[in-house]
Amino acid sequence: MQLAAQSIRALCVGLGAKPMIEPFVDQKQVVNGKSYGLSACSYDCRIDHDLTLWPGESALANTMEDFCMPADVVGYVVDKSSFARVFVTAFNTLIDPGFHGNLTLELVNLGKEVVHYKKGDPVVQIAFHWLDRKTDRPYAGKYQHQTKQPHPARYELEAKPAITRRCHKCSADIGSELQTRCLDCWCPVKAEAREDMHCADVNEPETSRCKDKRLFPAWPWNG
Repeated sequence: MQLAAQSIRALCVGLGAKPMIEPFVDQKQVVNGKSYGLSACSYDCRIDHDLTLWPGESALANTMEDFCMPADVVGYVVDKSSFARVFVTAFNTLIDPGFHGNLTLELVNLGKEVVHYKKGDPVVQIAFHWLDRKTDRPYAGKYQHQTKQPHPARYELEAKPAITRRCHKCSADIGSELQTRCLDCWCPVKAEAREDMHCADVNEPETSRCKDKRLFPAWPWNG
């Protein structure tokens, strides 16, 4: 359900919680022929810096407003009609529940005219929707607590599961200093940890000897 002006206002000027939008302008204002502030069911944001977009050019920008999203509200970045009619668009991204920080915008000029933004000009509008309940996983990602500047893409490192690979026989771990043992006498034999080596591969490619000179075979890693 999209939030009406009254609900947006209550989340921005209500007591006991950090404002959802800051600074918050309750009464719609007009600058350079375009409006910003609270409207019937959205909020029009302002750009925080000067920017010129040539035809076919794209750029990152950021808003004057900071956001502190409740766990049961999501925001949608939406084009302003005045810019859409000259074919300047903002990529329609989400402001996740739980996001705290400044908003980076992705703007592109698809038209044939140069578009100039001055600091404080209206740039996009945000539509807010209630979730059916508070999310149990509010945003805590790589863009949390963004500062007031355009932030480029950040890429997350792929989480690699910890893999414990053990010898079939002695259960020694790969990746640490290995203590393998002779199958006959259980004398410890140190082995260097390598991906391609066998548990008992110490000095010979297929076999090794313990300190008592008894021969025992190597076996492959399990895993």
